[in-house]
Amino acid sequence: MKLRKSLLSNVVIALIISSSIVIFSQRGFFKRLDLIGLDLFFRLRGSLVYSPNIVIAEIDDANILKVGRWPWQRTWHAAMIKALKEFEVKQAYFDIIFSEKASQEEDHLVSQAIEEAGNVYLPFVFQGQSTDINKAFVPIEEYSAYLKGSGAINSFPDIDGSLRRIPLFFEGKDKTRLHVALKLSMDYLGLNLEGIDKDKLTLSKDRERLTIPLLDKDKMLINWPGRWKDIFVHYSFLDILQAYKDKLEARPLSIDVGPLKDSICLVGVTAIGLYDIISIPLEPEYPGIGVIAASIDNILNRNFLRGASTRMNWVLIYVLALIPSLLISGEKSARESLLALAVAVSFFVISFFFFKHNVWINISLPLLSLFFSYLTVTTYNLVRVSMERRSFFELAVTDELTRLYNIRYFKMILKAECLIAKSEVSKRFCIVMSDVDHFKHFNDTYGHQVGDLVLKEVADALRSSVRSSDVVARYGGEEMIIMLRGTSLESALAVAEKVRRNVESHLVKDDKNTYKVTISLGVSSFNPQDNEETVIKRADAGLYRAKDSGRNRVETEEKKVDKLIELYTPDRFKKVLTSACEMGKTEVDKRFCLVLGEIDKFKDQPGNLVLQEVAVRVREVVRSSDIIARLNDKKMAILLDGASLEDGLIVAEKVRKSIEGSLIKAEDKDYKITLSLGLASFVRRDDSDTLLKRAEDSLLRAREGGGNRVCAL
Repeated sequence: MKLRKSLLSNVVIALIISSSIVIFSQRGFFKRLDLIGLDLFFRLRGSLVYSPNIVIAEIDDANILKVGRWPWQRTWHAAMIKALKEFEVKQAYFDIIFSEKASQEEDHLVSQAIEEAGNVYLPFVFQGQSTDINKAFVPIEEYSAYLKGSGAINSFPDIDGSLRRIPLFFEGKDKTRLHVALKLSMDYLGLNLEGIDKDKLTLSKDRERLTIPLLDKDKMLINWPGRWKDIFVHYSFLDILQAYKDKLEARPLSIDVGPLKDSICLVGVTAIGLYDIISIPLEPEYPGIGVIAASIDNILNRNFLRGASTRMNWVLIYVLALIPSLLISGEKSARESLLALAVAVSFFVISFFFFKHNVWINISLPLLSLFFSYLTVTTYNLVRVSMERRSFFELAVTDELTRLYNIRYFKMILKAECLIAKSEVSKRFCIVMSDVDHFKHFNDTYGHQVGDLVLKEVADALRSSVRSSDVVARYGGEEMIIMLRGTSLESALAVAEKVRRNVESHLVKDDKNTYKVTISLGVSSFNPQDNEETVIKRADAGLYRAKDSGRNRVETEEKKVDKLIELYTPDRFKKVLTSACEMGKTEVDKRFCLVLGEIDKFKDQPGNLVLQEVAVRVREVVRSSDIIARLNDKKMAILLDGASLEDGLIVAEKVRKSIEGSLIKAEDKDYKITLSLGLASFVRRDDSDTLLKRAEDSLLRAREGGGNRVCAL
């Protein structure tokens, strides 16, 4: 059942991710990403076999240096037309816009050459997005009358500025006009336009048919055959003219003009700065005439790149998103990650195989879908498995009724704590055993449901009375056990007393009655010769002493010590303070703070209990290396070694807040304790008396300000 639920959750996640990608892609958010895979495939594939019938005549930088600034006199183009005719070029296309007249003599020479050659094509350009021929830049009428054909050269780059497709036709008000690449190809192959559908354009003659796949209703995706310098036969414009001159003068030709015969010769400017630079998937700088040449090559070789349908791309997005949901369970993350990577690599390889066979599958969005599905499903399953393991762990180590740790887990922790305490003297701890007084009475009188309620309430009281670092467990039956980390016997006795009071003051209620519950507690402290059994045994002995002494009390079998004996006496503290001041005068880096604390409204409170509580609280806040002294019945001193004034203020404020929350219960009355604290930071001119005086002045200001505050001078 859990496996099915997990699988269903994975599938839902995958469907949400894939659907989101499909929706966002339809709104154009991933347009750039769509093209990354296509460009990568072009670069990985390398050059294709190109048509030998396409020849490029370049007006390059060397030509410009020899002839002079562009534009040249049109007599040069008239000469080129004659040269290409002489070398039996089948179609001569000049990628130059002759939309304005030159001199009468030049235009006459060009028009005469066009008429005599009978194989010349010239382009025209629509303005912007308009397809109105009346607003286009077209060849002058004197040339147009003798042209073999003409066509538009408009093309529009994708969103990233790179050109990947050209419109093969343009729908005008009066007629449909063709792109010059399509016009040149149709005439060269002797094909006519048969029809245009939303996804294809058909050319035909007799029984021969040629279908060109279309994108966006009118565009052909260019199947780039290679880089500009690596494909097609290239000639220099002036070299062809020199060869023509050699032939007229009956000299050996300076170049091999064989490839020109029966070719489509594209004449265009490729000099830097004179031609329109176009970015394509293979190169950031590509001449405009190269776009026409590549498009013609696709048509002559019937080498069209077909894109997978939108529906197919959607299917792939969903399929790849679903794969991680089937593979990933969160149990074997490394293996599952490798499987997901293998799927991604396999999809890439298969897609590239199809691309080499002229089918373009959009890999970017399916891989994106796979990645996000893998990431999300993996995260979900890791969290789920982690929560399940945590749940299993809690079931294994937790008592079902009280939600405290069970004794087996407690003893594991205790064993480890004993090993640590034996190796590090500072890692002391204490054990507190507790037992609900007269618990059998609750079960026998009110029933086991009330008994269970009592155990739950007592467990909550124990848990809330100690620190998060302490460990509370159910020992068995109505007995519970606490391990107090980093605590002396005196502090443990104070904590146990606090636990006892909290339980005593807490009333257990059900739908019918209210019950008063008390507990007895026994305390032991760890000694180096102890193990986990002996330290528990002594705490248990203390518990029996408490029960034998009348219950609802705290006892220990160990030597009882006044909880304030561990504090320094005034004389001893004065000696330590004097020594610290003398050391501070000789050691430049020596620093420390003196904190004086005085209990507010002391005369209204039960003295010994208050002093015990304050001592316990102070020990819990300060470091073990700090020195605490009892100066009189209501005043204490703390020496914070290595502390700046700012550090001292932080510690003093922690002490104040810790004590502010304390309540002492005596003679059925609650006493709230607050403490005023004054600070003085050591400076090199101080001796013990001056430092004490400044701390006293700070304390006086704190008390005059209403008490329960920290001041420093």
